[in-house]
Amino acid sequence: MARVAQGLGGGLLTPVGTAMLFRAFPPAERAKASAVLSVPTTLAPAFGPVLGGWMVDNISWRWIFFLKVPIGVLGLVFAKVALHEERADHPGRFDAAGFLSGGAALALLLYGLDRGAREGWATSGVLVSLGAGLALAAVFTAIELARAEPMIDLRLLKDRLFRIGNLLMLDAHDGWPRHHSVGGPVAALRHGGRHGAHSHPAAGRHLRHARP
Repeated sequence: MARVAQGLGGGLLTPVGTAMLFRAFPPAERAKASAVLSVPTTLAPAFGPVLGGWMVDNISWRWIFFLKVPIGVLGLVFAKVALHEERADHPGRFDAAGFLSGGAALALLLYGLDRGAREGWATSGVLVSLGAGLALAAVFTAIELARAEPMIDLRLLKDRLFRIGNLLMLDAHDGWPRHHSVGGPVAALRHGGRHGAHSHPAAGRHLRHARP
């Protein structure tokens, strides 16, 4: 249960943290702030398993969880000092249909891709998972485009600045699976993290000079 709670909290960090970042910085500085924040975000998945493995071998597996306590306390203190509460006058309604269809689509697609890489792409379970995931993704797209207040506004992709930024970020994250599949965790640590660490600031520099 502790691992489940940790996963639920960790899953909220990226969307909530990004929203807080965009509120804390003016529009002219958001790209630079996002690029700086992305460097430790990219390096952490590389060094985390190495540090965790060292703890398990030399101390105890419990320290993988204990280590997060002082970091969490420091984060709470910093948030209390540096962040200010903001409330939206009209937060909008929760998009339950989009949440359920999008979450199910993503889960099925990830499950199918994971099983396909290990068991083969022609197995029935993989084909059913990927097919159902794609069908739900199409449903999710239709729901989001039809709603006035969608969970994810897909119309933003019409904006050239937003579209270019997402393509650059996709290239940055692509370094991880490519190097991990070719050379294992060591290659991912050596090349994937370096690729992302250079690509994220480059994306920030490009976005600061791009025009919609």
